[in-house]
Amino acid sequence: MLKVSQLIAGPTSNLIISDLYYMIFASFNAARHILIQHLESVVTNLVMFTSAYTVGVFISLLFYRLNKFWTILVAVGAPIFIFVGIPILISRYNFLGKPVLLITSHPWLYIAFFIAITIVTSLLNWLLLRRAPVKAAAV
Repeated sequence: MLKVSQLIAGPTSNLIISDLYYMIFASFNAARHILIQHLESVVTNLVMFTSAYTVGVFISLLFYRLNKFWTILVAVGAPIFIFVGIPILISRYNFLGKPVLLITSHPWLYIAFFIAITIVTSLLNWLLLRRAPVKAAAV
């Protein structure tokens, strides 16, 4: 993919079109066959998008099951925690440094991590959905 983007941009361009796989694993892939890199890139993107999908379904089901008070609390509290709380925790305690370095040390660890997230959120989705009340359609 990187070679194709360089051909599109031209030989003298400073523009590089790449994907997340090559940004994370560029040094790891220095001596690996290009076909293996492309296959791992496809699998990486597939599991990341599947994981994002299942997390999105979980959030939708969570909002569907919560009452009004908790819906408002989660809708306000989650972005504050994500954009304010987590950066403060990382800057003070640096608890994510070693796990992130471990996960990004090899492409298949990265893929296994996102498969695990997909499995866990799929199980949570199933638990939320199996007791969901079925509402009659408004005519």
